[in-house]
Amino acid sequence: MTSANYLQLTSRPAQAADLAALQALRMDFCQLAGEPDTAPTHAGGFLLTENAEGRLLGCLRLTVRAGLDAPRYAYHVGTVVHAASELGLFQRQHTLLLGNDLTGCAELGEVAWDNKTLTPAEQAQLLRHMLGVALQELALQCANSGERLFVELAGLRDPAGQAVFWQGMGKPFCRYETRAAQARFGADWQRHVAALLPKHAIYASFLPHAVQRSIGQAAPQLHLWQAALVEAGFAYGQHVRIDDGGPIYEAEIDLLAPIRAARAALAG
Repeated sequence: MTSANYLQLTSRPAQAADLAALQALRMDFCQLAGEPDTAPTHAGGFLLTENAEGRLLGCLRLTVRAGLDAPRYAYHVGTVVHAASELGLFQRQHTLLLGNDLTGCAELGEVAWDNKTLTPAEQAQLLRHMLGVALQELALQCANSGERLFVELAGLRDPAGQAVFWQGMGKPFCRYETRAAQARFGADWQRHVAALLPKHAIYASFLPHAVQRSIGQAAPQLHLWQAALVEAGFAYGQHVRIDDGGPIYEAEIDLLAPIRAARAALAG
């Protein structure tokens, strides 16, 4: 493989004939990254990135409005202050509140890339390219998109593959492991699982320390993707995934430099 500075990358929308290759890349990536094994059932919305020889190196799915068919769930990580000035006490408590704040926003999801044969520098270049192409595509559809764009990052898992967050926050309310729920209910698993989770704010201090520490922490295998998002202007938006507590990175679409550049090019 050539140096990352000379990777020749091209991107294109996926076609139905690409589904088998998409599934293979996604499943392989999930296995290496420790994510739940999820294979796409259709190629719609996917953007593929290939090298000069036409080998598939990466993919991600752009959804202009997420959750309109089934609401998207996430926990909002908030803060409650308990203060008693006469006693000299002041405590900040983090809370988790289940909600649908991101429903209707644009989403970049189901990312996968070759993290076996590419060097870290090549992977970083690939991810910057993929993200740039996706944002350019979103710029073409901004009239139909929500005001925000979000990206979910998988959270921490133990050596057995179990989500640390779920053991303390989800399992007491839902007997299913999230992988089993995905296997049974498919893409609609979130709605079924969320129906069993508490609807009121939960104090994080009630959870085991390992669970508290996992809130908003991305899996180590996703740190290159996380860095690419931050470089592009995304930030942790105080929302986490309901299954593993992984952080959800967000950005205002109008403030993203690649979006502004693409709009300027279209206007010119």
